[in-house]
Amino acid sequence: KSQKSAKKSESRHDGGNLKKEEKRNNEIIDHNEINLAEIKEYSQSKMAVQEITDKKEVKSETKRYIKHGNRKIINTLLSSMSLKERSELLGANFLLPPLPTTPSIFDYASYIKHLDYYSMVVSIEEWLNETYCLNLETKKSETDYSGFEAKEENRNISESNNVKEKMPISELVYTTMRALFTMFKDHGARLTSLSVMTYSDGSKYDQDFYRLLSKSRFLPLVSSIRSLEVNTDYCSFSFIMNLARICTGLEFIHAQKEETVGKKTLPIS
Repeated sequence: KSQKSAKKSESRHDGGNLKKEEKRNNEIIDHNEINLAEIKEYSQSKMAVQEITDKKEVKSETKRYIKHGNRKIINTLLSSMSLKERSELLGANFLLPPLPTTPSIFDYASYIKHLDYYSMVVSIEEWLNETYCLNLETKKSETDYSGFEAKEENRNISESNNVKEKMPISELVYTTMRALFTMFKDHGARLTSLSVMTYSDGSKYDQDFYRLLSKSRFLPLVSSIRSLEVNTDYCSFSFIMNLARICTGLEFIHAQKEETVGKKTLPIS
């Protein structure tokens, strides 16, 4: 009898727990439905993401765009800048996206963890190309931004804001990148991995832009890097050594030379 009584009591206890758990889950679902409605509305207008099921997915999309290169994330980041953060670019007469009428739901700049330098340059170029109708196509044999030609097409751009006539392409990219790095730092972003490679057509990027990352002002942004991927024929030895000193938690350096196939991983002792 005592055993039957104990089983009944246990059954009632479990049943009560299940009901409580079901009620709690329903509350969570209802709460999430409200949040997801806001997330979907914002994401569709700002990032053109078709399906968003969680805030983590938005973070994932942000990281993916930065890693693979996409002008949309550059436009989104620039549009989420405050007036103070825009000051450097506005001072150079950049044509920036309008400020949003409502505050951003997501702090995109703080999500950056993995930075691919090459892809970021390409993304900025794509954004500049769309904004200023620049012809950024160049022959593979050309090795410098000076080979690019800027042309104005059917775009209503005022003379006062026509920065392409006041700055070379390399300076436009450099200024944009510096403003974005400053934004990342100020929003508390902490990189965990960095890739500075040239890939197959990267010779035109030999402008030492990557040295921005070793400047003291960006120390909070890069000091947390644990994985560094570099092309040793492209990056200077001093840059690699500076990052090694700054990144006290560095665990691996992935080094690659142009004449070698594949990557060699060097563990840090």
